[in-house]
Amino acid sequence: METTDILASIKRTLVPIWTAVVVAQAARIGIDLPGDAVSDIILAVVASGYYAGVRVLETRFPQVSVLLGDRQMPFYYEVVQED
Repeated sequence: METTDILASIKRTLVPIWTAVVVAQAARIGIDLPGDAVSDIILAVVASGYYAGVRVLETRFPQVSVLLGDRQMPFYYEVVQED
Protein backbone atom coordinates (compact mmCIF):
# COMPACT_ATOMS: atom_id res chain seq x y z
CA MET A 1 0.00 0.00 0.00
CA GLU A 2 1.37 3.37 -0.95
CA THR A 3 1.95 6.17 1.53
CA THR A 4 -0.68 8.30 -0.21
CA ASP A 5 -3.28 5.55 0.36
CA ILE A 6 -2.46 5.43 4.07
CA LEU A 7 -2.54 9.21 4.41
CA ALA A 8 -5.88 9.31 2.62
CA SER A 9 -7.36 6.64 4.89
CA ILE A 10 -6.07 8.41 8.00
CA LYS A 11 -7.49 11.72 6.81
CA ARG A 12 -10.86 10.14 5.95
CA THR A 13 -11.09 8.70 9.46
CA LEU A 14 -9.78 11.66 11.45
CA VAL A 15 -11.70 14.44 9.70
CA PRO A 16 -15.09 13.19 10.99
CA ILE A 17 -13.68 12.86 14.53
CA TRP A 18 -12.33 16.39 14.51
CA THR A 19 -15.44 17.76 12.82
CA ALA A 20 -17.54 16.30 15.63
CA VAL A 21 -15.26 17.89 18.24
CA VAL A 22 -15.41 21.30 16.55
CA VAL A 23 -19.20 21.15 16.24
CA ALA A 24 -19.55 20.05 19.88
CA GLN A 25 -17.30 22.90 21.03
CA ALA A 26 -19.14 25.42 18.88
CA ALA A 27 -22.30 24.44 20.73
CA ARG A 28 -20.55 25.27 24.03
CA ILE A 29 -18.88 28.57 23.18
CA GLY A 30 -17.70 30.36 26.28
CA ILE A 31 -14.66 31.92 27.89
CA ASP A 32 -13.83 28.97 30.14
CA LEU A 33 -13.57 25.50 28.71
CA PRO A 34 -15.75 23.19 30.77
CA GLY A 35 -14.34 19.82 31.81
CA ASP A 36 -16.44 18.05 29.16
CA ALA A 37 -14.88 20.16 26.41
CA VAL A 38 -11.37 19.30 27.54
CA SER A 39 -12.33 15.62 27.75
CA ASP A 40 -13.69 15.71 24.20
CA ILE A 41 -10.50 17.28 22.88
CA ILE A 42 -8.29 14.79 24.72
CA LEU A 43 -10.39 11.90 23.41
CA ALA A 44 -10.08 13.15 19.83
CA VAL A 45 -6.30 13.63 20.15
CA VAL A 46 -5.77 10.17 21.67
CA ALA A 47 -8.05 8.46 19.13
CA SER A 48 -6.34 10.30 16.27
CA GLY A 49 -2.87 9.37 17.47
CA TYR A 50 -3.82 5.74 18.07
CA TYR A 51 -5.43 5.31 14.66
CA ALA A 52 -2.66 7.07 12.74
CA GLY A 53 0.03 5.16 14.64
CA VAL A 54 -1.51 1.76 13.98
CA ARG A 55 -2.13 2.57 10.30
CA VAL A 56 1.51 3.55 9.83
CA LEU A 57 2.80 0.53 11.78
CA GLU A 58 0.71 -1.92 9.79
CA THR A 59 2.56 -0.98 6.61
CA ARG A 60 5.64 -2.71 8.05
CA PHE A 61 3.94 -5.13 10.44
CA PRO A 62 0.59 -6.23 8.97
CA GLN A 63 -0.26 -8.24 12.10
CA VAL A 64 -0.83 -5.05 14.13
CA SER A 65 -3.91 -4.33 12.04
CA VAL A 66 -5.83 -6.43 14.56
CA LEU A 67 -5.54 -3.38 16.85
CA LEU A 68 -8.06 -1.67 14.56
CA GLY A 69 -10.54 -4.50 14.93
CA ASP A 70 -9.79 -6.45 11.75
CA ARG A 71 -6.68 -8.04 10.28
CA GLN A 72 -7.76 -7.23 6.74
CA MET A 73 -6.33 -3.95 5.49
CA PRO A 74 -8.62 -1.81 3.33
CA PHE A 75 -8.26 -2.17 -0.41
CA TYR A 76 -8.53 0.88 -2.62
CA TYR A 77 -9.57 0.61 -6.24
CA GLU A 78 -7.88 2.87 -8.73
CA VAL A 79 -10.27 5.56 -9.88
CA VAL A 80 -10.25 6.01 -13.62
CA GLN A 81 -11.64 9.31 -14.77
CA GLU A 82 -13.10 9.48 -18.22
CA ASP A 83 -12.82 12.74 -20.09
